[in-house]
Amino acid sequence: MTAPARYRPEIDEIRAVAVLSVIWFHAGLPGMRGGFLGVDVFFAISGFLITGIIVRSAEAGGFTLGGFYLRRIRRIVPALLVMCCFTLPFAFWLMLPDDLENYGQSLVATIASANNVLLYLTAGYFALEADYKPLVHTWSLGVEEQYYLIVPLLMAWAVRLRGRGAAMVILAVLTLGSLALAEWLRTVDPNANFYLLPSRFWELGLGGLAALAAEPLRNAVAQATARRLAMLGLLAVLASLFVLGEADNLPGWQSLMPVGGTVLLLVFTSEEGAGRLLCLAPMRWIGLISYSAYLYHQPLLSFVRIASLDQPAPALLAATVPVTLLLAWLSWRYVEQPFRDPATASTRQVLSVSLAGSALLGLAGAALVATSGLRARWPELSEGDPLFGARQNAAYVQEPFMFERKPFAGSERTGNMLVLGNSFARDFINMGRETGALAGISVSYEPFEYCEREAWPEAIFVRARQAGSVVLGSGVEARHVACVTEAVRRFEAAGVAHVIVLGTKNFGFNNNAVMLLPAERRYGQRVRPLAETVVANEAGRKAIPAPHYLDLLALMDDGTGTVPVFTPERKFISQDRKHLTKAGARWLGERVFAAPQFAFLQERQ
Repeated sequence: MTAPARYRPEIDEIRAVAVLSVIWFHAGLPGMRGGFLGVDVFFAISGFLITGIIVRSAEAGGFTLGGFYLRRIRRIVPALLVMCCFTLPFAFWLMLPDDLENYGQSLVATIASANNVLLYLTAGYFALEADYKPLVHTWSLGVEEQYYLIVPLLMAWAVRLRGRGAAMVILAVLTLGSLALAEWLRTVDPNANFYLLPSRFWELGLGGLAALAAEPLRNAVAQATARRLAMLGLLAVLASLFVLGEADNLPGWQSLMPVGGTVLLLVFTSEEGAGRLLCLAPMRWIGLISYSAYLYHQPLLSFVRIASLDQPAPALLAATVPVTLLLAWLSWRYVEQPFRDPATASTRQVLSVSLAGSALLGLAGAALVATSGLRARWPELSEGDPLFGARQNAAYVQEPFMFERKPFAGSERTGNMLVLGNSFARDFINMGRETGALAGISVSYEPFEYCEREAWPEAIFVRARQAGSVVLGSGVEARHVACVTEAVRRFEAAGVAHVIVLGTKNFGFNNNAVMLLPAERRYGQRVRPLAETVVANEAGRKAIPAPHYLDLLALMDDGTGTVPVFTPERKFISQDRKHLTKAGARWLGERVFAAPQFAFLQERQ
């Protein structure tokens, strides 16, 4: 058996920097645009510690997969299960069906160490929806646990075969390949790059390589040089939190700043220099409870947002930090510590609690999915609604794909309409279907994220020459105004008689909080659209001439700068605050097709 590694307090202090930066970022507090990179720091630390343990144990002949995974279970699973149990009653109380169903999926995926895969398939990390997901942060645990499935086998096999050198070669090849993949995926599939192990492996792998080479590296440099390298590492980590951000589409080569900086700290930190700066008792304490702090910060922030009608004030979000630290200390003291100690919790007890807890939580999550988030509790969504059922709103927004690239049926150009755009454009088609306004019109839908990464393809304008009307349905962002204006000009040059650009729409910050209101207030509730929606709408309205631009917010505004949440029949206009329900499509469609921009349809009918 290998001797246990000595306790290094500076690692807990690096963990404290990492977890505080993540909490700061998720709270939406100003200044630290790259706070999410604290997760990259955690990855490097985990790779350093875990890979080092595996190789040292294998070299001493004491490594077993069973022993390794038991230690990982003791370290991770009990605290994770308790956190999940903590979130269940709040989710049941506060969440609407679609959110609750998504929570159920996340619960199952978290238990299965696969929430990163689920999030890749369903949403982006930086989207507003992520703020309402209590378990969104467990994606990083999925990455680490998937790493644990691969690396122990590889490292133990390599050490037995050729020794530490072989392990380093294998890990170096995988690390370089992963970094190259991340560079490619950051433009091809940013969500896969962010969430999935293949493009994250290098961050853990670089930490693992540092662990295997740490001793010769320390012996190769003078103490003064080691102190300078450690200080450089600390500065790199801190700088990355303020310099890098969402727009950098990470991970990529820039991620070498936080990851490489962490490696320098892990290898070269001593009690002097950077070590002295890090060596503060409060930071060491936060580092000790950092795992539980990471577990609890996101649920607290999510439930505060879910219970708020408007964006919570920064002071309220900041107030969750001491609550997070209190819950983290309780978790560390009464869950983490006892279950990590074999003298307190036997192997049988740990495995029994882990298996039973995972099974029960998995069943709870599956029940939420099977009941569509307990949808029957909400008559506003289910009573008398023929679309009642699983994923009804998501399925409804997908229905207009039946018109995708459909050839125009009529030879007369005036009877053909080309609709371009994303899911908002499909909302427009649903408005036409629910109101009958497009009866007798041959509609063809082109799914197209215009003005994003790809230029307007010439084929779009070729098809437009067969249409009498073109609708750009994705809404307009302020940064895309010039691009959309130029497209309008080109469609007119192609002989299109009616070119209409739909403004963007939004139905407030949070429908979950609306449902917490008493019934006498709930159904007449009006909400302010998100500020970025108002800004984008104003930019589009000013830049695009009125005959072309249809201001959707103005159609719903009663002069107070607000829009309604429910139709007069007490049905949600939009359950997710962006896309229309069936009832919402009918309600808004009546206003849209009565607008002057669509007078040509009224005349035709």
